Amino acid sequence: TQNQTEIAQAVYKKLDENNFISENSTSQLFCKTCQRFLADRYVEGVCPLCKYDSARGDQCDGCGKLLNAKDLIDPICTVCTSKDPEEKTSNHLYLCLDKLQPILEEWLAGDTVTLDRNAEGITKTWLSLGLKERCITRDLKWGTPVPREGFENKVFYVWYDAPLGYVSITKEYTDEWEKWWKNPENVTLYQFMGKDNVPFHTVIFPCTLHGTKENWTKLNYISTTEYLMYEGQQFSKSRSVGVFGDEVQGIDLSVDIWRYTLISKRPETSDSSFTWSELKDNNNNELLSNIGNFVNRALKFTFKNYKQEGSDQGVLPAPGPLTEQDIACFEGVNKVFEEYKAAMDQRRLREGLQKAMEVGRCCNKFFQDEKPWELIKKDEERCRTVIVIALHLTYFLSTLLAPFLPSLSSKILFDMNLISEDQKKHTECHPYLPEPLSEKSFPLPFLQPGHKILREPQPLIKIVTGKEYEKYTGGDKKDQGKKEQPKKGAKGGGKKGGGG
Repeated sequence: TQNQTEIAQAVYKKLDENNFISENSTSQLFCKTCQRFLADRYVEGVCPLCKYDSARGDQCDGCGKLLNAKDLIDPICTVCTSKDPEEKTSNHLYLCLDKLQPILEEWLAGDTVTLDRNAEGITKTWLSLGLKERCITRDLKWGTPVPREGFENKVFYVWYDAPLGYVSITKEYTDEWEKWWKNPENVTLYQFMGKDNVPFHTVIFPCTLHGTKENWTKLNYISTTEYLMYEGQQFSKSRSVGVFGDEVQGIDLSVDIWRYTLISKRPETSDSSFTWSELKDNNNNELLSNIGNFVNRALKFTFKNYKQEGSDQGVLPAPGPLTEQDIACFEGVNKVFEEYKAAMDQRRLREGLQKAMEVGRCCNKFFQDEKPWELIKKDEERCRTVIVIALHLTYFLSTLLAPFLPSLSSKILFDMNLISEDQKKHTECHPYLPEPLSEKSFPLPFLQPGHKILREPQPLIKIVTGKEYEKYTGGDKKDQGKKEQPKKGAKGGGKKGGGG
């Protein structure tokens, strides 16, 4: 975009002005067939470190190490598959990371940035080896132009350019982008990514910003992951191992089940593996039987049994007094709520989702123990109280799920008549996390007697049958790539297992 070009070039000019840019001649691989330099992803070969046979020109997915394309063994041009690229020299610009290392180390030692264990280990390794100048230009036709005489046919390297996209995409949204990106006193920056992207966000991007000597918002917290595998194998498009975004779009499954499965398998401490069988179990035995079951029962019971006079709309009845069981339910939910907040504050997203699901189980237990379908026949006042509590729990649960399953949360709030059809698409309109449930705050201002349930609630989640499962997986989808395993020597996980 034009904003990206302007910001990347402005940052470069500041770095150059502050003497953090150098110009050097470097040897690169050149494809004689294509008549082009082979930068980064345009060349593959055997990793010189771990012998993984599909290492790229800038990084090896086998061992995760950053590479120089000319160090690859048996390099191949990925454009024409030529196996005889030669070395040629070309002038390039370098970011002087060696000069910036003392500034970076002082910043990392301060109290404004917190790295998780993974990020800290990777960053310390880079620093202990001593930072070196890093090339930030490439001989490519497509990319952000370099504003320097003699470099008209070059563009900026992706890992100089791409992190600045965080800034430019904000500028696309608002002209007041500097309130976010040049306001470290009032903005806290969280970043989430797979471990292979750590050095670009804890070393290169911060050094780039420090080098401008401007008051940029910089990283405060980073949450990294290990690798996500596919049925125990590395994700690989070239070997057709995995399920990818274009395929997901063609599969008739709610986006919520994909989100739920990926977050529940988020490899926060070790590699984990996506499996189709778990996706099916997550849908049927977790989301459907826990969340879908409770929400649907609570809302349908209200809609069916409490009608506004002269209307087919449901209406929230007036509750009676709370009992000791009700207070105990609130206390149990609040205890899990505190654990949820603690997990989220520590960027433990998988645990946060687990706690939200635990609240769902508390909700189901309350509804099942109270049996409103029996109460309505023998104790109508108590039944009204139970239903009002159930709808409070439904609202409470929807807010806990919102960070993970925004579409599902929106459906719940819409069925409760707390947001409009249009607001379902705009999560900034959704309620924030509530205060803990208590006798003092019950009932909430927006769930008072007379609140309408406008339409009969529809099932939140549909069951995945065995026949549908076979259709989605293609019967043998999970067996993709098994005839074409990585050669001996390939290590570690596959593509990054998280990120953002």
